[in-house]
Amino acid sequence: MLSAWIRQKYPNQIAGAIASSAPVWLFPGLSDCNGFSLVATNSFLKYGGDNCVKNIQHSWSNIVDIGQSFDGKELLTNMFNICTPLTDVQNIIDYLSDYLGTISMVNYPYPANFLGTLPAWPVKYLCSNLTVYDPQQPVVTRISLLAKAILALTNYTGNQNCLDISGSLPGIDAKAWEIQTCMEMTTPMCASGAVNIMPPVNWDLNSFSAYCQKQYGISPRVNWPKVEFWSKSVDTITNIVFSNGEIDPWFALSITNSSYVPFATVINIADAAHHLDLRTPNPADPDSVVKARTLEKQKIIQWIKEWKRKHTLLKIFHKFLSFRFFLDYLA
Repeated sequence: MLSAWIRQKYPNQIAGAIASSAPVWLFPGLSDCNGFSLVATNSFLKYGGDNCVKNIQHSWSNIVDIGQSFDGKELLTNMFNICTPLTDVQNIIDYLSDYLGTISMVNYPYPANFLGTLPAWPVKYLCSNLTVYDPQQPVVTRISLLAKAILALTNYTGNQNCLDISGSLPGIDAKAWEIQTCMEMTTPMCASGAVNIMPPVNWDLNSFSAYCQKQYGISPRVNWPKVEFWSKSVDTITNIVFSNGEIDPWFALSITNSSYVPFATVINIADAAHHLDLRTPNPADPDSVVKARTLEKQKIIQWIKEWKRKHTLLKIFHKFLSFRFFLDYLA
């Protein structure tokens, strides 16, 4: 995002930019708030299968129901082997939804340590324990199977004694980001639909604004990013490559159609997760990523050549003007 915006704002200083997995249209009114969850769901369908998605989707209400009582929270704590006893069922809901979004983002074809230590194709790894869906299955059994799948992935190295969900709880970093979303980086996120791996969530600007006012005494500057970064009127920008992994949930909030940016370049990369094209080359990389990197290199070389040629001509022109002024002075 920042690379695209700095090229847009300062084309006289920045020769070009590779905007990989850049959700520049994440602001209100620019994209579907349900987009992130739907791309994540499609990724799970593709790499994990229909039964995996059904097992996850039908677990949310069950978890909420179980977590209403003290005994239910204790049961969930034991099922998911949570390090600290669960006091609010929303904490495990938030952790699980964040985790599913994360592994959708980093669904790489090889083991990686970005946003956690994960095996190759982590979505497929998780779903390998959720291959059977039985609608008549007892609720506790369904949640137990989901917990088993989650724990198999979060502890696939065998080095964890328990599941630490504290990362999804409000902290300094989370509060700082929330304040920013309550000002200029308002990011609508919702989840709905007949098929969706995320827990159902609505997003409403008025409700969000009221929350920001109550919590921090501030209101979202909803139109600021649209003015600052030109909303969708970006048809004049040049020398930017918008590269988008098609299985990255941020794909839904990115520029994926070249008709919006006829003088820039759009690359939609099949079987690629979050900025896979910017990662170190790996033998497991799909051909689509290799081709994307090749085109990106070509563009960078082109931009540098154009930049040097333009600035060389400008220097010659300035020297010429200086010489003319000198002659005029002598005259």
